[in-house]
Amino acid sequence: MNSLEKYEVIRKYLINDDKIKSLLTITVENKNVVCIFTAEKPKKVTADNYVIMKMKELSGGYIMADQVEFDIIGKNISKLLPVKDRIIELLDDPKNTKTIKNENVTILTSELVNGGGIAKNTETNNFSIIIYFKIQTEGEC
Repeated sequence: MNSLEKYEVIRKYLINDDKIKSLLTITVENKNVVCIFTAEKPKKVTADNYVIMKMKELSGGYIMADQVEFDIIGKNISKLLPVKDRIIELLDDPKNTKTIKNENVTILTSELVNGGGIAKNTETNNFSIIIYFKIQTEGEC
């Protein structure tokens, strides 16, 4: 299992949620795009509000643990807080009551471990809300 596949399992789960769609969808080249990206925002996307996902491996093997960081970015903090709240609602699942998987990867647990707070980038005038989850995944090695 590669890291990109874990990103995609989580990303697809989030972008299929109607509330996330309503908060983060823009039109790019006549296509609707839900603005959740891995590592960085594409240059052609000019979204006011978007989410960057980053992942750090904590342990390996058949059952793997990762820390997933969500950086929720935008100029209007009141539009970012509902995104943060909804991501927490969707992913804070330490008892594994939700199904988050594809044919190769299953998220066994997903737990909020830290709300990293709110910061403002004075160069871009963007706010950034950071939240961290610990996930355990099972999948083909």
